Amino acid sequence: MSRLSKVELFDGVQLPCAELQRPSNQEEESKTLLVFGHGLSGQAFGDPFPTDDGTGMLEAALAAFAAREPPMRSASIPRVVVYDARGHGASENWQQGGFAQHHWRSLAVDMLQVAAAHRQDGAAAVLGGCSMGAATALWASLLCPGAVRGLVLFKVPSIRELRDGRRQQLVNRAEKNRASNPALADRDLGAAKADVPELTEFAVVKIPVLLACAKDDPVHPAGTAEALKAHLPNVTLVMTETTDELYQAFQEALSLWLEALPSP
Repeated sequence: MSRLSKVELFDGVQLPCAELQRPSNQEEESKTLLVFGHGLSGQAFGDPFPTDDGTGMLEAALAAFAAREPPMRSASIPRVVVYDARGHGASENWQQGGFAQHHWRSLAVDMLQVAAAHRQDGAAAVLGGCSMGAATALWASLLCPGAVRGLVLFKVPSIRELRDGRRQQLVNRAEKNRASNPALADRDLGAAKADVPELTEFAVVKIPVLLACAKDDPVHPAGTAEALKAHLPNVTLVMTETTDELYQAFQEALSLWLEALPSP
C-alpha cells in the first residue's frame, strides 16, 4: 500500500486515504481510477485489519489480475484508492456534524471529493464500494454523473421497502448508545435514515455497472440487486448462492468488466 495521505473536505472533515500498489510487472500506466468505500462500522486501514469486503479483497484482486492467464491488459488494471469514511477509522473533525452527514447522499459528496483529489487530467472515475460504500457510489452517480464513468457495487445494502427491518435495528442501536457515545449514535441514526431515491430515477445512470451479491446474505439481500438491475440500463449482475462463493466470482467478473469498460 502506498503512503497514507489525507483529503480535507469542504466542511473541514479529514479522511485518510491511500492508493493501493499496482502489481510491479505492469508496464503500462492505468487510465482508470477506482475509488472504493467500505461498509458501516468498517474502515480501510488500521487494526483490526480490514475485512475481505474492502482493502484486503481489492489487494487480492490486483494481485490476481497480474497473474491471470491470459494476462490482463496493464491499462485495464485500475489505480485503486481506499479511504476511511467520515465517522469511521481515523477520520477527523466529524463528531459535531450531526446525523445527516452520515446519510448515503452526504457520503456521496465525500466520495466525489476523494475522487477529485486523486484523478489525473480531469478524467472521470469509477466509484464503488461494499454495503454503505456501494450505496454511497450509487448516490454519487446521480449527484454528479459527469464525474463517474462506472460503478462497482459489492453487496449493496437493503433499500426502499426492503430496508424497514434494518432501519429499526440501527435506530435501536443509536438509542442504546446515545448517552455513552452521541457521535457514534448519530452515525447509526444517519445510516438508519439513509436510503436511495425512487428507483425510476436510476434510468438516467447509463454508465456500466457491476453488481455483486449473494443469496444467503440478509443484510445485503439479493432483492436489492435485482431491483437495481431492473432500473439501471447497463448492468452486469453477479449473484451466487453463498457469500463464500461471491468473492472469487466477483474477482473474476471485475477483471472482465474492467477490460470491457469504455475508454475515458
